[in-house]
Amino acid sequence: VLILGLVAGNAVGDVFVSKGLKVKRSARENKVLAYFFKYGAPLAVWTGISFLLNVSDRYLIAWILDVKSVGTYSAIYDVVSKSFGLVLTPVLTAAHPIIMNSWNQKKGDEAYSAIWKSLKLQLVLALIAVAGLAIFSSQISFLILGRADSKATSLVLPVALGTIVWQFAMLVHKPLEIKKKLRPMIVCVAIALLVNVVSNIILLPMYGYVAAAY
Repeated sequence: VLILGLVAGNAVGDVFVSKGLKVKRSARENKVLAYFFKYGAPLAVWTGISFLLNVSDRYLIAWILDVKSVGTYSAIYDVVSKSFGLVLTPVLTAAHPIIMNSWNQKKGDEAYSAIWKSLKLQLVLALIAVAGLAIFSSQISFLILGRADSKATSLVLPVALGTIVWQFAMLVHKPLEIKKKLRPMIVCVAIALLVNVVSNIILLPMYGYVAAAY
């Protein structure tokens, strides 16, 4: 049902987009579709590996530790990362069209300037948010879990810092994206996944699920 919902949502979007394109079925359209696939397929691979990077921790915690730890880790991780991401994501979504528009107009310096300004703005917002999390981390943990848990509380800051790094990465790799250099993006995220899996296998038995956050 979830997959059908995603298909339906994309299909509705395609209908509206195709009406705006006004492109007749022709060799030109086939060329455009081939270009979309050539660009889209590697981006889909990158997205898939990124998703594995996000969820692999939980499988490893369940395998090495126990399911209860997965529940605690997932609750803190999801609420903190998604809530914290809401603070920074507006900057990314606002910057994207500015960056792409500048690049398409052959104004590379303006595109890079927009990336740099967005990173600085994200850094300011992140510092303010992290300061708040550092002060209220135990209250946030209690609010999420409904109970006091010092070990779970120690997850809050590393998860938030990881979210900051991820948001920064989405802007930092933008030059590779707009230059259509997707292979380095795939290689880098694959290395990140490998490092994450190996380090979790080594550190989880020693330090518990807090190691996964770091």
